[in-house]
Amino acid sequence: MKRFLDDLINRPFKPIEQLGYREQGEEIFFPNEHSGTFTMVPEVLRRCHFLSPTEKEVLYELISWASTTKIHSDGYCKVTESHISVNTTLGLSTVKKAISSLEKKGCIRKAVDFDRRNIYVINDASENPYVILSEWIHHYRARKLNNWSVALIDNPGADYLRGKKVFINATMLFIKEEKYHAKSIIAITELINELFYEQSKCKYAVEISEVYNMVTVEIDKIYESLT
Repeated sequence: MKRFLDDLINRPFKPIEQLGYREQGEEIFFPNEHSGTFTMVPEVLRRCHFLSPTEKEVLYELISWASTTKIHSDGYCKVTESHISVNTTLGLSTVKKAISSLEKKGCIRKAVDFDRRNIYVINDASENPYVILSEWIHHYRARKLNNWSVALIDNPGADYLRGKKVFINATMLFIKEEKYHAKSIIAITELINELFYEQSKCKYAVEISEVYNMVTVEIDKIYESLT
Protein backbone atom coordinates (compact mmCIF):
# COMPACT_ATOMS: atom_id res chain seq x y z
CA MET A 1 0.00 0.00 0.00
CA LYS A 2 1.29 3.46 -0.86
CA ARG A 3 2.39 5.39 2.21
CA PHE A 4 -0.12 8.22 1.80
CA LEU A 5 -2.96 5.65 1.57
CA ASP A 6 -1.69 3.86 4.66
CA ASP A 7 -1.64 7.15 6.58
CA LEU A 8 -5.01 8.21 5.18
CA ILE A 9 -6.74 4.97 6.12
CA ASN A 10 -4.96 3.70 9.22
CA ARG A 11 -3.48 6.82 10.83
CA PRO A 12 -5.65 9.74 9.74
CA PHE A 13 -5.02 11.81 12.90
CA LYS A 14 -1.46 10.78 13.75
CA PRO A 15 0.13 14.20 13.04
CA ILE A 16 -2.43 16.16 15.06
CA GLU A 17 -2.76 14.04 18.19
CA GLN A 18 -0.94 16.87 19.99
CA LEU A 19 -4.16 18.86 19.60
CA GLY A 20 -5.81 16.58 22.12
CA TYR A 21 -6.31 17.57 25.72
CA ARG A 22 -5.38 16.45 29.21
CA GLU A 23 -8.05 15.22 31.57
CA GLN A 24 -7.30 14.99 35.29
CA GLY A 25 -3.58 14.66 34.69
CA GLU A 26 -3.94 11.82 32.20
CA GLU A 27 -1.96 11.58 29.00
CA ILE A 28 -3.01 13.56 25.94
CA PHE A 29 -6.26 12.19 24.58
CA PHE A 30 -7.43 12.83 21.03
CA PRO A 31 -11.13 12.03 20.36
CA ASN A 32 -10.70 10.01 17.15
CA GLU A 33 -14.06 8.26 17.21
CA HIS A 34 -13.73 6.63 13.78
CA SER A 35 -9.97 6.29 13.44
CA GLY A 36 -8.89 2.86 12.25
CA THR A 37 -12.19 2.00 10.55
CA PHE A 38 -13.10 2.52 6.91
CA THR A 39 -15.64 1.36 4.37
CA MET A 40 -14.64 -0.40 1.17
CA VAL A 41 -16.70 0.86 -1.78
CA PRO A 42 -16.25 -0.76 -5.22
CA GLU A 43 -15.50 1.59 -8.11
CA VAL A 44 -18.52 0.32 -10.04
CA LEU A 45 -20.68 2.02 -7.39
CA ARG A 46 -18.50 5.04 -6.73
CA ARG A 47 -18.38 5.85 -10.45
CA CYS A 48 -21.88 4.74 -11.35
CA HIS A 49 -23.30 7.36 -13.71
CA PHE A 50 -26.88 6.73 -12.65
CA LEU A 51 -26.45 7.47 -8.94
CA SER A 52 -26.48 11.08 -7.77
CA PRO A 53 -23.93 12.30 -5.19
CA THR A 54 -26.67 12.27 -2.56
CA GLU A 55 -27.74 8.72 -3.42
CA LYS A 56 -24.13 7.57 -3.26
CA GLU A 57 -23.62 9.22 0.13
CA VAL A 58 -26.66 7.44 1.57
CA LEU A 59 -25.69 4.14 -0.08
CA TYR A 60 -22.15 4.38 1.34
CA GLU A 61 -23.61 5.00 4.79
CA LEU A 62 -25.79 1.90 4.46
CA ILE A 63 -22.81 -0.13 3.25
CA SER A 64 -20.89 1.10 6.28
CA TRP A 65 -23.63 -0.11 8.61
CA ALA A 66 -23.89 -3.43 6.78
CA SER A 67 -20.10 -3.86 6.99
CA THR A 68 -20.09 -3.50 10.78
CA THR A 69 -23.11 -5.70 11.50
CA LYS A 70 -21.61 -8.56 13.50
CA ILE A 71 -24.44 -11.08 13.24
CA HIS A 72 -24.95 -10.90 9.49
CA SER A 73 -22.56 -11.02 6.55
CA ASP A 74 -25.11 -10.74 3.74
CA GLY A 75 -25.39 -6.97 3.33
CA TYR A 76 -28.01 -6.64 6.07
CA CYS A 77 -28.29 -3.66 8.40
CA LYS A 78 -30.90 -1.94 10.55
CA VAL A 79 -30.75 1.83 11.01
CA THR A 80 -33.15 4.75 11.24
CA GLU A 81 -33.39 7.43 8.59
CA SER A 82 -32.69 10.00 11.31
CA HIS A 83 -29.39 8.27 12.12
CA ILE A 84 -28.42 8.31 8.44
CA SER A 85 -29.30 12.00 8.35
CA VAL A 86 -27.05 12.77 11.33
CA ASN A 87 -24.08 10.78 10.00
CA THR A 88 -24.25 12.21 6.48
CA THR A 89 -25.39 15.73 7.47
CA LEU A 90 -28.11 15.41 4.83
CA GLY A 91 -31.61 16.63 5.61
CA LEU A 92 -34.11 13.98 6.66
CA SER A 93 -36.34 14.59 3.64
CA THR A 94 -33.27 14.31 1.39
CA VAL A 95 -32.35 10.98 2.98
CA LYS A 96 -35.89 9.65 2.54
CA LYS A 97 -35.88 10.68 -1.12
CA ALA A 98 -32.47 9.08 -1.71
CA ILE A 99 -33.54 5.82 -0.06
CA SER A 100 -36.67 5.70 -2.20
CA SER A 101 -34.59 6.29 -5.33
CA LEU A 102 -31.98 3.67 -4.36
CA GLU A 103 -34.78 1.17 -3.80
CA LYS A 104 -36.32 2.02 -7.18
CA LYS A 105 -32.96 1.61 -8.92
CA GLY A 106 -32.46 -1.80 -7.33
CA CYS A 107 -29.47 -0.88 -5.16
CA ILE A 108 -31.19 -1.81 -1.90
CA ARG A 109 -34.21 -3.59 -0.48
CA LYS A 110 -36.08 -2.22 2.52
CA ALA A 111 -38.58 -3.37 5.13
CA VAL A 112 -39.82 -1.98 8.46
CA ASP A 113 -39.12 -4.07 11.58
CA PHE A 114 -41.28 -4.33 14.73
CA ASP A 115 -39.27 -1.56 16.44
CA ARG A 116 -40.12 0.72 13.49
CA ARG A 117 -36.51 0.82 12.34
CA ASN A 118 -35.86 0.15 8.67
CA ILE A 119 -34.13 -3.05 7.64
CA TYR A 120 -31.92 -2.75 4.57
CA VAL A 121 -30.16 -5.26 2.35
CA ILE A 122 -27.51 -4.08 -0.11
CA ASN A 123 -28.17 -5.77 -3.45
CA ASP A 124 -25.48 -7.37 -5.58
CA ALA A 125 -24.09 -4.80 -8.05
CA SER A 126 -23.60 -7.51 -10.68
CA GLU A 127 -27.39 -7.85 -10.95
CA ASN A 128 -28.11 -4.11 -11.10
CA PRO A 129 -29.04 -2.84 -14.60
CA TYR A 130 -27.99 0.74 -13.77
CA VAL A 131 -24.53 -0.36 -12.67
CA ILE A 132 -24.12 -2.60 -15.72
CA LEU A 133 -25.22 0.14 -18.11
CA SER A 134 -22.88 2.61 -16.43
CA GLU A 135 -19.95 0.23 -16.87
CA TRP A 136 -20.81 -0.24 -20.55
CA ILE A 137 -20.84 3.52 -21.05
CA HIS A 138 -17.45 3.84 -19.33
CA HIS A 139 -16.08 1.09 -21.59
CA TYR A 140 -17.51 2.43 -24.84
CA ARG A 141 -16.42 5.99 -24.12
CA ALA A 142 -12.87 4.94 -23.18
CA ARG A 143 -12.56 2.79 -26.32
CA LYS A 144 -13.89 5.55 -28.59
CA LEU A 145 -11.69 8.27 -27.11
CA ASN A 146 -8.62 6.02 -27.27
CA ASN A 147 -9.23 5.31 -30.96
CA TRP A 148 -9.45 9.05 -31.63
CA SER A 149 -6.23 9.64 -29.70
CA VAL A 150 -4.42 7.15 -31.94
CA ALA A 151 -5.96 8.77 -35.02
CA LEU A 152 -4.84 12.20 -33.77
CA ILE A 153 -1.21 11.05 -33.84
CA ASP A 154 -1.51 9.89 -37.45
CA ASN A 155 -3.46 12.96 -38.55
CA PRO A 156 -2.78 15.86 -36.15
CA GLY A 157 -4.58 18.34 -38.38
CA ALA A 158 -7.98 16.68 -37.93
CA ASP A 159 -10.48 18.15 -35.48
CA TYR A 160 -10.57 15.10 -33.20
CA LEU A 161 -10.41 17.19 -30.03
CA ARG A 162 -13.78 18.74 -30.75
CA GLY A 163 -15.13 15.29 -31.62
CA LYS A 164 -14.00 14.00 -28.24
CA LYS A 165 -15.76 16.80 -26.37
CA VAL A 166 -18.96 16.32 -28.34
CA PHE A 167 -18.88 12.55 -27.81
CA ILE A 168 -18.43 12.97 -24.06
CA ASN A 169 -21.39 15.34 -24.05
CA ALA A 170 -23.39 12.75 -25.99
CA THR A 171 -22.72 10.06 -23.38
CA MET A 172 -23.66 12.43 -20.54
CA LEU A 173 -26.88 13.37 -22.31
CA PHE A 174 -27.68 9.66 -22.72
CA ILE A 175 -27.19 9.26 -18.97
CA LYS A 176 -29.13 12.37 -17.96
CA GLU A 177 -32.22 11.89 -20.12
CA GLU A 178 -34.37 8.87 -19.26
CA LYS A 179 -35.89 8.91 -22.74
CA TYR A 180 -32.50 7.83 -24.10
CA HIS A 181 -31.51 5.13 -21.60
CA ALA A 182 -34.90 3.73 -20.47
CA LYS A 183 -35.03 1.07 -23.21
CA SER A 184 -31.51 -0.08 -22.33
CA ILE A 185 -32.39 -0.43 -18.63
CA ILE A 186 -35.45 -2.52 -19.51
CA ALA A 187 -33.44 -4.70 -21.91
CA ILE A 188 -30.66 -5.28 -19.36
CA THR A 189 -33.21 -6.08 -16.65
CA GLU A 190 -34.87 -8.68 -18.88
CA LEU A 191 -31.46 -10.08 -19.79
CA ILE A 192 -30.46 -10.40 -16.12
CA ASN A 193 -33.74 -12.12 -15.23
CA GLU A 194 -33.20 -14.59 -18.06
CA LEU A 195 -29.55 -15.24 -17.26
CA PHE A 196 -30.19 -15.90 -13.59
CA TYR A 197 -33.15 -18.15 -14.29
CA GLU A 198 -31.91 -21.73 -13.85
CA GLN A 199 -33.83 -23.21 -16.78
CA SER A 200 -32.94 -20.35 -19.13
CA LYS A 201 -31.73 -21.12 -22.64
CA CYS A 202 -30.30 -17.63 -23.07
CA LYS A 203 -27.38 -17.38 -25.47
CA TYR A 204 -25.24 -15.35 -23.09
CA ALA A 205 -22.68 -13.81 -25.46
CA VAL A 206 -25.13 -13.16 -28.30
CA GLU A 207 -27.84 -11.47 -26.23
CA ILE A 208 -25.41 -9.35 -24.21
CA SER A 209 -23.79 -8.21 -27.45
CA GLU A 210 -27.18 -7.23 -28.86
CA VAL A 211 -28.06 -5.08 -25.84
CA TYR A 212 -24.59 -3.51 -25.77
CA ASN A 213 -24.89 -2.65 -29.46
CA MET A 214 -28.25 -1.04 -28.78
CA VAL A 215 -26.58 1.23 -26.21
CA THR A 216 -23.76 2.23 -28.55
CA VAL A 217 -26.14 2.91 -31.45
CA GLU A 218 -28.26 5.21 -29.28
CA ILE A 219 -25.19 7.13 -28.07
CA ASP A 220 -23.92 7.45 -31.64
CA LYS A 221 -27.28 8.88 -32.72
CA ILE A 222 -27.06 11.53 -30.00
CA TYR A 223 -23.48 12.29 -31.05
CA GLU A 224 -24.53 12.75 -34.68
CA SER A 225 -27.35 15.09 -33.63
CA LEU A 226 -24.84 17.27 -31.75
CA THR A 227 -22.31 17.55 -34.58
